[in-house]
Amino acid sequence: MDLDISYITMNRMCEKRLRKDAAFRKKVPSDRLNISLSAGRRMSDEELLFKLGSFGLEIDRQTLGEWRKGFLSAEAMAKWIIAKRNISAEGLEIDWVWICLTVLWERWFPETPSLEMIDDMMQNGYERLESRDSVEACDIWLKVWGLLLDLADRKMATTIDDLDRIFRGTQSIFNWVQDLETELCNATMGKKDLMADRISLCEKLLVRFPHEDSLLLENTRRALADSYFESGNKEKADLLFREWLKDDPRGAGAGSVGPTVIGLCG
Repeated sequence: MDLDISYITMNRMCEKRLRKDAAFRKKVPSDRLNISLSAGRRMSDEELLFKLGSFGLEIDRQTLGEWRKGFLSAEAMAKWIIAKRNISAEGLEIDWVWICLTVLWERWFPETPSLEMIDDMMQNGYERLESRDSVEACDIWLKVWGLLLDLADRKMATTIDDLDRIFRGTQSIFNWVQDLETELCNATMGKKDLMADRISLCEKLLVRFPHEDSLLLENTRRALADSYFESGNKEKADLLFREWLKDDPRGAGAGSVGPTVIGLCG
C-alpha cells in the first residue's frame, strides 16, 4: 500500500510526540505549538468561525451542512476549499482550515461521522483496552465496523485494502478488524451476547471480503466455528470445520471440533 498519511494521523502523531518528547517540543517554532486538533477543540464555535473568517472563509451551520454531504472527511473538504477559494495551501492556513472544519463537523453533525470522527472512535477503543475494559472497547468498535461497512457500500470497496485506501486511518483496518475479533472473544466472558456479534463479524468478513489474505480468512473461519461451538451450536461448528477441511485441507488441518482448538481467543 502506498504511504498516504491523513491529516488526522499526522496530527495524532505530532500531538503524541509533543506530549512525550521535550527535546522535540523545544525545536518546534512557538507559533506552531498551539496548532493542533486538541487546541481547536478547546475553542468555541464563535472562535472557530472567526478563525475561518480570518482566511476569508465565511460559513455557517447551514453552509457546512450542505458541504459535508459531498465529502467523507474534513480533510477532503479543506483541500477543496483551499483550491476553490485560492487560500494559501502552505503553512498555518490549511492546518487551521482543516482543524476548524473537523471540530465544527463533529459538534454540529455527529449523526453523520466524518472519517476523522471514525478514526477517533477507533482510537478510543484502544484506549479502553489499555484501561482493561474490553467490553466497552468492543461496543465502540462494533459501531466503527458498521460505519466502515457503510463506507464500503458507498465507495463500492470490495477488499479491505480498498477500504484502507479510502479510510487512511491511524490504524490499518486489516490489523484492526483482527483485533476486534480477538477482543470480542475476550469480552464474551463478561458479556455473553457479544458472541452473536463475533459471529456476525466473521460471517460478514467472509462474505464481503472473500479474496483477502489467506491467513486472515483461515483465522476468521476458525473464529466463526469457535463462536458457534461456544454458543452451544456444536452441529453448526462441526459443519463449518468440515467445509473448511474440504476447501483447504492444509489450513484446516487442526480443525477438529473440541476444546483442543475451540475456545481459544487470539
